Amino acid sequence: ERATLLLRVVRHVPFGQSLYVCGEWNGWSSGEELQWTTGDVWVRILVLEKKRWATRQNAYCISFKFLEGQSESSNKLPPSLRWESTANREVTVPEAAFVPGAAFVVHSEWEQLPSHIEALPPSKATEVVIHKENTTTTLQRHFFVDRAAVISPRFVDVWIPEHPPSARLPVLYCHDGQNLFDPCQMSKVTDWGMDQGVRRVWGGVRDVPPIVVAIWCDPETRFDVLPPSFFFVPTSLSYAGFHPRPRQPQPW
Repeated sequence: ERATLLLRVVRHVPFGQSLYVCGEWNGWSSGEELQWTTGDVWVRILVLEKKRWATRQNAYCISFKFLEGQSESSNKLPPSLRWESTANREVTVPEAAFVPGAAFVVHSEWEQLPSHIEALPPSKATEVVIHKENTTTTLQRHFFVDRAAVISPRFVDVWIPEHPPSARLPVLYCHDGQNLFDPCQMSKVTDWGMDQGVRRVWGGVRDVPPIVVAIWCDPETRFDVLPPSFFFVPTSLSYAGFHPRPRQPQPW
């Protein structure tokens, strides 16, 4: 059995710097880099087996701490990284909540205790507003956890165009969803402008463009899910049948 943790911490750092997390699950010996998202929210997805958690009075606990410093390609902890000045963070999950497919979001503020943990319902989403030159894009950002533990946890962004209340919209599913809308998520130049693109392409075909479901990639499993199905890679076949359905937004 294992549980998925979505760590979220708000922190503005200078360009070229990054945030890391270190904890009991890796023996406090290596730092796992967080990913920057819109609004200076840094995230890290952890999938931890039950044996990685400490047990205390019918509950499971995990301790961790954030660090900041120069972005590094290695998971080793460079001496230049600065630890938070607070005591170690600790979150607890009741034994009854530690069930197969369990997912939790952990909210943190840099150098402020405590961190808060809550179970993450499958339908829960947050609204993300992206400001670009002359345009504003609003997304619903979902956190997807495969209960069968075949596809690794990831974000799924949903863009819903303006449309009449009674309109039935097609749905366009896209890979590498982190690149589609937000230039700040890109490591090179700019985003792919998906919202502008579908408006332009669909403009001559129908009045309303499709809903866009942007599935983020997991760099560690990218080449397990993208090979063509005729290679008979089990994870690839499961990913090919993965179709998250757009939902109405509910705030985190």
